[in-house]
Formats: sequence, structure tokens, C-alpha cells
Amino acid sequence: MPNKKLETLIRSLRVKRKLTQKELANRIGLNNSVLSRIESGNRTVNDSEINLFADFFQVTTDYLLGRTEYAKKFYIK
Repeated sequence: MPNKKLETLIRSLRVKRKLTQKELANRIGLNNSVLSRIESGNRTVNDSEINLFADFFQVTTDYLLGRTEYAKKFYIK
């Protein structure tokens, strides 16, 4: 997997689900301007926000951070 930047992955996941920035921001409890700055690369994403995105998109934080190519969470029984 190419090492996409976090902001690129967030935008890609949002667009794939046909959400506007405003819709996503409202669903995860962020201000729309914050999400806009994150997607444009003008603001870093803090740890709690990474968790919000991972939970909403049902992907791992490692995937968002470019540490793995596997997007889905695996559960060990």
C-alpha cells in the first residue's frame, strides 16, 4: 500500500461513503472548519480524533497512520 497521508485517507474514506465534510463533522462531533483544515493538511490530528475517525470508519488506527495495509479490525477469540 502506498503510504498515503492521514488527511488523504480521511478524505478518501469520507468521499467513499458519500458524506460531505459537514455531515462527517456532525456525526463524529467535530467542528466543520476543523475537519476542513485536517483534510487540507493545515491542522494535525490529535490522538482522540484519530480514534474518532477509526471508530466511525471501522478501520484501525494503524491503517489511518499508514502502519498497515489492512483497514479492517481483527478480533482474536
